[in-house]
Amino acid sequence: MQTFDRAGLAPRRDATGAELIALSERHGLVAFEVLGHLIRLQARSALADFASADRHATAADRLGERHKRPLVSVFTEWYRALRLGATRCGERCVGDEWMTRRVAVPLQQTLFICLLWSLTDDVIL
Repeated sequence: MQTFDRAGLAPRRDATGAELIALSERHGLVAFEVLGHLIRLQARSALADFASADRHATAADRLGERHKRPLVSVFTEWYRALRLGATRCGERCVGDEWMTRRVAVPLQQTLFICLLWSLTDDVIL
């Protein structure tokens, strides 16, 4: 899900997320189904396909509520805030490199680790 060596990998992440969702649904692996939706949410939003990303956010939220995974909403709300900025505030909100480097990326990585930890007891950090 996270790689920073080059741009343009959103379609591959989207395919990985789709495969993860399909396998997880078939085998009842809720934690990985949530992860698949979050991966697809990220990939679709990277491609500016906000309608699809919104559907994955909603699906992840529903799973989180149904299976008592409260940290899921942290990621979906984060996405919704970013989406709002990307679609409504235009140039004045885009391109703040310091904010992205120093705040957004480290926060996203920390929250992602917390999510993985909360989804399954099998994750060793």
